[in-house]
Amino acid sequence: MLPLPDPLALPTPLSPSALAAFDALHQSAVVLARPELVHLAFIGPKAGDVLTGLVTNDVLALAPGDAQYAVTLTAKGKVIADLRIARVADERYLTTSAPPSGEAWYELVRKFVNPRFARYARLSSTTVSCFGPRPRRTAGRRPRARRDARAAVARTR
Repeated sequence: MLPLPDPLALPTPLSPSALAAFDALHQSAVVLARPELVHLAFIGPKAGDVLTGLVTNDVLALAPGDAQYAVTLTAKGKVIADLRIARVADERYLTTSAPPSGEAWYELVRKFVNPRFARYARLSSTTVSCFGPRPRRTAGRRPRARRDARAAVARTR
């Protein structure tokens, strides 16, 4: 049996850097590097058809510049992977998923996507996410956002 926490114990105080990050998250925004995400690019005239056949949503309904959340299921309805799909251009799509479902998505694509219908490639890029009540203002300052993201990654190592 696991021991229960002492209800009278005081919480551990946050470090000054953690307090600053907490304040930034609630007052402006925080920029985080997300190198663990799996990105796949799909290119070709049938790329939308191929993706629509693999996921639960109608990918062809996306306009260039739009994105949506989608899921890939087994024949029995179990979730294989959840991902975000963005239509970058008329015949170009980008999918992003987090581990471990990202690896499952990549394996499914390798198994079922015929490269003659749609070319696909795994991209080695890092997503930078911006969270908080004022993300546009913070993301607009790109040089500082990049510096902050590198600092956040360095602090987590």
